[in-house]
Amino acid sequence: MLAAVALGIAMPIAAQDPPQERVSVSAGGGIADPWHGDLQFQAAAWTAGVRMATSDHVRVEVFAGEWRHSSGEVRTNVTFQGPNGPEGTVDRLTQRTQWVTSAYGFNVLASGSSGGVTLSAGGGPGFMQLHRAFTQTLEGCHGAVSCTSYTNRFSNGALSVQAVVTLDLAIASRVGAFGQYQIVIPTRDVGSGHGAFLGGVRIRLM
Repeated sequence: MLAAVALGIAMPIAAQDPPQERVSVSAGGGIADPWHGDLQFQAAAWTAGVRMATSDHVRVEVFAGEWRHSSGEVRTNVTFQGPNGPEGTVDRLTQRTQWVTSAYGFNVLASGSSGGVTLSAGGGPGFMQLHRAFTQTLEGCHGAVSCTSYTNRFSNGALSVQAVVTLDLAIASRVGAFGQYQIVIPTRDVGSGHGAFLGGVRIRLM
């Protein structure tokens, strides 16, 4: 459905100047914006993909991408309380949380070119996986407090759908730059999706 809508938008542009590349590879990076209310941050992201033209104005694309974000807190001279009062102190308490979301998918894209500029838009099915790791480390323990480390890990994967709009600019006969906006939406817990602004290099192999 996304590809059909994109094809209707892109066809007037595509009629002007058919793109020439048949197979290309791309890699780039940018910023992802997670939608979940608990994830109030923007994260560094990367993407890589392979495109193949099935006709002058239609391409299929296989891609992989990821965003990750780490946050942490360090507290010193922390007092631990028990049911009967203070149990001891810790010189240094370190907490660290890392979020990683990976996405893999297949897109059908409508493409149109004019001069050295190509606009592509579409979408398709995919798979998205979220990982979270929380680690707490204690150093310099006194009293009844034991200096042990604690780690909690969580992973959740689901089928997803994605939509993407990409603008390519030819730099040389086989090299170009691209800018892209992509959204990835899991079929479970839609609010855990994200949008990403990405840019990078595309190399035409054929």
